[in-house]
Amino acid sequence: MVTIQDISIQLMKPAKDLADWKFPLSQILEEYYALLEEPCNINFGEAALVLQNSTNVYVRRIDRLLNETEVLKQAFSCCEMAKFHQELCVWEKCV
Repeated sequence: MVTIQDISIQLMKPAKDLADWKFPLSQILEEYYALLEEPCNINFGEAALVLQNSTNVYVRRIDRLLNETEVLKQAFSCCEMAKFHQELCVWEKCV
C-alpha cells in the first residue's frame, strides 16, 4: 500500500525531473489528495512543500510549452516568408 510519505518523497524530487511530460504528476497528486482525506496525522509542512514543488513543476511545464510554441510559430513564419518570396519571384518574372 502506498503511503503519504511515499508519495511525498516522489513529489519532492527536483522540479526539473518531474517536469517531464511522461511523469504522471496529475495521477500522483490525485493519490496524494485521496490519502489526505483519510483520517491521519497530516504533516502540514510536508504538504506545503509538496504543493510548492508541484506548482514549480507546472510552471516548468508551461514554460516549456510556451518555448515550443514560440519555436513552432517561428518555423511557420519562416515557411510563410519563403513561400511569399517564391511567389514574388514568380510574379516578377511574369511582369
